Amino acid sequence: MILSKLHECARLVVYDEKRVIDNIIKIKNKENTTFLAAYKHELSSTEMRLGQLDSIIQALYEDRVKGVVTDSMFKNLMSRYEHERDEKSEIIQVLHEKVETAEKQWCDIDSWLKLIRGYSELSELTSETLWELIEKIEVCETEKIKGRRICNIRIFYRFVGDISGALPVEGGDAV
Repeated sequence: MILSKLHECARLVVYDEKRVIDNIIKIKNKENTTFLAAYKHELSSTEMRLGQLDSIIQALYEDRVKGVVTDSMFKNLMSRYEHERDEKSEIIQVLHEKVETAEKQWCDIDSWLKLIRGYSELSELTSETLWELIEKIEVCETEKIKGRRICNIRIFYRFVGDISGALPVEGGDAV
């Protein structure tokens, strides 16, 4: 099954390389835009909460100085707010890294094309071939359709990931 998918992919690249490349770029741009927007939204709301925490902590200090808040209540609230502030600071750092990665992330289509072109006539699937071409394979649950057992698989290629939606099908656009 994997061998046939590799053959199909390699043949499509040889047959209509430009179309496959255009479809991969379209899919990867859409995925990247979605992730980037989600990361930026979460980053913005987390930074906003961090600003709120700083204001809350400042007001808490002022209330303590004025004698509005008892020492035990102050210690309890400060402990919780500082803990939340530390968590938010860590989350912000991780989100900044994710945003940076998403902005820089660009699939290396040329490297993938060089690899896949050589496999249009592959006759045997070896572990070396798998390591060279494939990052991971997802095997979905088996379904019974019209009495036949069907098991879908998703191949995530090195350099470009899952490109099943970028591969043209007979007589039409990408699936």
